[in-house]
Amino acid sequence: MNLFQVDKIIIAQEELERLINDLSPKAYMALTKVDFKTLDSLSIRPIGVYGDRCEIAKFLSSLQVINDKQ
Repeated sequence: MNLFQVDKIIIAQEELERLINDLSPKAYMALTKVDFKTLDSLSIRPIGVYGDRCEIAKFLSSLQVINDKQ
């Protein structure tokens, strides 16, 4: 029995590219071509969030990453 199901993965490619290249210039070439070895030396670590869309929104809101007005 599979307890985990991912319906959709949404990646804001332009924002991801800008973030990665701000952190390490030229580390992002394409969504499938990222220099992760360079990013490993940074003090931040990306995480994934999986689950119900409403629960993800509540989680992001609790971190004050998003708000009701956006």
